[in-house]
Amino acid sequence: MIDSVTLEDLNYLINIDFIDWEKLRDSSVLVTGATGQIGSEIVKLLLFLNEKKSLNIKIIALIRNIEKAKSIFKDFLPEMMLPKSVIGGAVEQSETEGAALQSNAVEEVDNSNIKFISQDITEPINIGESVDFIIHTANSTISKDFITKPVEILDSIYSGTKNVLDFSKIKSVKSMVYLSSMEVYGTPNDEKKIYEKDIGKLDSMSLRNSYPIGKLVAENLCVSEYSEYKLPVKIIRLTQTIGGTISPTDNRVWADFARKSAKGENIVLHTKGETKRNYLYITDATSAIFTILLYGENGQAYSAANEDTYCSISEMANLASSLSKDGKTKVVFEFLDDSVTGYQAVKKINLSSEKLQELGWKASVDLKTAFNKMIELLDK
Repeated sequence: MIDSVTLEDLNYLINIDFIDWEKLRDSSVLVTGATGQIGSEIVKLLLFLNEKKSLNIKIIALIRNIEKAKSIFKDFLPEMMLPKSVIGGAVEQSETEGAALQSNAVEEVDNSNIKFISQDITEPINIGESVDFIIHTANSTISKDFITKPVEILDSIYSGTKNVLDFSKIKSVKSMVYLSSMEVYGTPNDEKKIYEKDIGKLDSMSLRNSYPIGKLVAENLCVSEYSEYKLPVKIIRLTQTIGGTISPTDNRVWADFARKSAKGENIVLHTKGETKRNYLYITDATSAIFTILLYGENGQAYSAANEDTYCSISEMANLASSLSKDGKTKVVFEFLDDSVTGYQAVKKINLSSEKLQELGWKASVDLKTAFNKMIELLDK
């Protein structure tokens, strides 16, 4: 049974007034990183659209772990029969979608309108049927890996994106969206609004920058493919997206805050929590992606953030602790060396979503509502 929070979120998405879901009728959509936080939400939405609106969307979901897919989508595909392991012995290396595997094994699992393909995104994609739309979400989100595994991070970002773009050309897709990151804006430290042209300085000698520099390279690859080959690719630069499927090992601050609040445990900050940014609830991120996919301009980048959620990490921690159901959650400080944690220097990224809003998109979920939803899910 689909939980009440997810059901409410999906019903909201299929009824929003700024996306015409009929544009996806009888189409085929490829989603990479389909068991990740954002990718899984996209797949759930497409399945829900098929069920509620009979759109006959063929979903092709690239994943890294069959068992993880079975767990995430069990309430949407209760009769889905999946093997217990991937042929060839590929195993999941981390919760990161799109990171390199030890095996090049590929396995397909077809179930009605969805096909799961387990493969390494750094290997070429070989799918026989037609593909109309692609959403490339496969992405590393573990900050510590940016320092301890920078080569793998850079390789997965570049080669993974190159493989998806090459496949897009072969299939002559109607539209593709690449998920980039707010981190391409560098480390600004003032309160000014940041627009798409405001790319920040990134020190190439910093291992931590393997992620944002990789994202910038991938963005340039996308724009180059559009310029040279007219590939209909768009870029979305997401602020931190919160909510949805939260892995037990997800170490992002918002996930940790929601988890601790749900359990009645103290929220531990390893810095003063001075970094400020916007946040975006999973439904708003999903609607932003589809807005750009269906209405965005080719070769363009769009920032996506709920401008009303701009706050510091410490402010967010205090909000999360105040929502603890038993009132036991407190915010405490235990400072660590940033070189160990992978945290960036203090920055203030106040993103403008004006360009995206001009396409008709709007955010709907405030920070308090988002945390209440996450805490309710985690409390089950």
